[in-house]
Amino acid sequence: MNAKTLRTRLKPHLWYQAYWVVYLIWFFWLDLTVTDPKYIIHSPVDDLIPFNEWFIFPYCSWFVLLAAVTALLWWFDTASYDKLCLMMFSGMTLCLIIYMVLPNGLDIRPTAEAIGRENFAMTLMQLIWKADASVNVCPSIHCQSTACMAIAFSGSTLTKQRPWLKAAAWVWAALICASTVFTKQHSIIDVVCGLALAAVWGVILYGPWKKAAGLTRKKFSILAVSQLTRTKCVEYNKNETDILVKHKENRRAEAQKERRQYGSSERPRGSLRNHPQQDHHHGAQTRG
Repeated sequence: MNAKTLRTRLKPHLWYQAYWVVYLIWFFWLDLTVTDPKYIIHSPVDDLIPFNEWFIFPYCSWFVLLAAVTALLWWFDTASYDKLCLMMFSGMTLCLIIYMVLPNGLDIRPTAEAIGRENFAMTLMQLIWKADASVNVCPSIHCQSTACMAIAFSGSTLTKQRPWLKAAAWVWAALICASTVFTKQHSIIDVVCGLALAAVWGVILYGPWKKAAGLTRKKFSILAVSQLTRTKCVEYNKNETDILVKHKENRRAEAQKERRQYGSSERPRGSLRNHPQQDHHHGAQTRG
């Protein structure tokens, strides 16, 4: 890759990632200021989902998925990268606005004492709980951004000839979304709302009407090329006809000029072979 291509990818696309600075400042400011949420999110389904600390690993794999999908799309499919940034960043911004307007939180997280288990996953789980307060949860940014990554990646050129990559992306995304409720980081309501935000952008950018519009554009392009080809053919045929007509006119003019010059309708014959009477007379004189 030459320097010009690299500059094209760095500018204007890579700077989109500067949004993370704005997002992190905004998110942690809300995390520190919203200490008494007005709305507590809860569903009876949450009570049926058991806590499982081992889901902390797919939960934390969100960071790996984010880095991998962003880098791959930025490098290999810039159009899909742009769509990912549009879907994910706009959805995250909307979530932050909702947190400000409707401050919400959870009260379904268990305590380490109530669980009564000690293992590496439980230790990591407690670290996550300390770093991430149970506020600003609905819609789930974790699920919204995960779904956006799965949509953009599965719709990219990277998976066009690799269906197994598309399936792997969706399985990974499903595990991350499931982990949010099994670790009690989110209510099922948060998950549904986060996925709904991603689905709206998915329909807008990748819906069936988009394919229909693409087919329509392709059809019009084919018609335009066909019309252009017909026009060129007509112009070519017209030019050929003009050349033939001009050539015939030139031939006719030359014939008329010769007739005027020699006073005959035939061209002059300049060789004896073309004058059999002269050839016969010459032969008779030779014999005599």
